[in-house]
Amino acid sequence: MKRVLLGLFAVALIVISSSTGLTLQAAPLNQTTPAPSAGWGVGALLRVKASVPFSWLRSVPSVGGSVLDTAPRGDYLVVASASPAWDGVQWWWQVRRGSVVGWVEEGSLELVIAAPTPGPTNTPAPTVVVPTATPRPPDQPADWTIGTTLHLKAGVPFGWLRSAASPSGVVVDTARSNDLLTVVSAPPQADNLGQLWWLVRRTNGTAIGYLEQNSMEPFVPTPTPVPSSTPTPGAPTPTRVPSSAANWPLGAQVRVRLSVPFSWLRNAPSSGGGIVDTAVRGELLIVASASPLQDSLQQWWWLVRRSSGTAIGYVEQDSLETVGAGPTTTPVPGASSTPGATPAAQTWPVGSIRSIKASVPYVWVRTSPSSGAGVQLTLYPGWLVLVQNATPAWDGVQWWWQIWVPARNIVGWVEQNSLQ
Repeated sequence: MKRVLLGLFAVALIVISSSTGLTLQAAPLNQTTPAPSAGWGVGALLRVKASVPFSWLRSVPSVGGSVLDTAPRGDYLVVASASPAWDGVQWWWQVRRGSVVGWVEEGSLELVIAAPTPGPTNTPAPTVVVPTATPRPPDQPADWTIGTTLHLKAGVPFGWLRSAASPSGVVVDTARSNDLLTVVSAPPQADNLGQLWWLVRRTNGTAIGYLEQNSMEPFVPTPTPVPSSTPTPGAPTPTRVPSSAANWPLGAQVRVRLSVPFSWLRNAPSSGGGIVDTAVRGELLIVASASPLQDSLQQWWWLVRRSSGTAIGYVEQDSLETVGAGPTTTPVPGASSTPGATPAAQTWPVGSIRSIKASVPYVWVRTSPSSGAGVQLTLYPGWLVLVQNATPAWDGVQWWWQIWVPARNIVGWVEQNSLQ
């Protein structure tokens, strides 16, 4: 009897435990995924909302997905899949921009044209041309030239410089709204959508890349007002008070004043001269000629080159300030007083700029310091070269200098008597 009672008690415990377990399993968590607010089909034409500056096409439907492409506000996208994805926070749609397919959050998009609806099964569906890009005419190239200074248009927060003239090119640099850009190649290149791309570089950077024309515009600096007094009746109109020329020797280091955002190197000593290069505030420049020139406004211009580049051009003196004087370049007499002795060489420092004498019809740049060495290049009067070695070579007849020709990026040897 005792064993029977114990058996009944054990059975009762099992039944109670099983009942409790069933009760717990019958109460699932109330987690529901909201339905997508949009029901876009494959081929539907969408647009990035005007209130959104841009949207990134990501590799997966998540804010942690890598960025494949950037669609600016108003850009058109095509639905690639009618099955959106929920990441626990928001819905994502797989769309196509040109040849790039990626995921964009639903909240950044709006419908422009619904997907085509197929007809009855016994009636062939009409042929529908699915748009693959923004329906717009091809861009017209701007009249920008090499050296033109640009900046991003108002409302464009940044621009990616890409390795190729395409929205799928690898990003090599980022230009911000306050960056200046310099055109390094013209004309532009067009992609398969008719969009034009210019090869540019940031003036405060070294990377070169392609940026779409529609994101840029020419930079026009705001002129600084010059105070003027009321002219006396009958007296000539006063002009700019000329400043005295600075006493900067050849090879001296100067820099763009910190109060000046940038300075243009021009091909003539005038504010109307063509732009050769751009130097930003604080950038070091090397004086390439110790004789400044004055324009019609009585402003002094100095021939300089950027210490980090090869371009040579004129910059107005008022935009520059001295950093330090260059080495003395006082020439030593060309012949020794001792008969038969080796004549003394000039004392030209490394980095100083020489030019081919006007009295020389031409000169050959040779591979070694000898008149029998191979010829690399022919230079003519007025060409500029940079001294590469402060110690010239004597061949038993004359002195030879190792020089660099910036215009051709060639290093070679030239006889001293052809240089000045």
